[in-house]
Amino acid sequence: MVRFKNRWLLVEFIPCHSAATSALAASSPEENDISSKLIWSALKQSVINNFGDTGWGAVSSSLTIKYYSPTTSVCIIRVARDHHKTAWAGVTMLTNIEGRKYIPHVVHVSGTSL
Repeated sequence: MVRFKNRWLLVEFIPCHSAATSALAASSPEENDISSKLIWSALKQSVINNFGDTGWGAVSSSLTIKYYSPTTSVCIIRVARDHHKTAWAGVTMLTNIEGRKYIPHVVHVSGTSL
């Protein structure tokens, strides 16, 4: 039996708003919502930009967004144990998602084996 060893990244996406856009953001909360699909594609682009196709090839088979809450802006990302540092660096270097600026804060990293 083969064990798949994963790392789980708990990430909080903190929105960056200027003073002019914060009043607008309060009136239209739908504009600030991001989805797990948007996070995945932004993370893919970040890994490709910073580590090239080799980095994305290593991470892509195991990288999944397991949970995202638009209310709390908390995301759970699963990645293979061998490549979790590449995914972590890709999250850290992520600056915007769909043109909106966010600060990703990796709250915790944990590991499992299945």
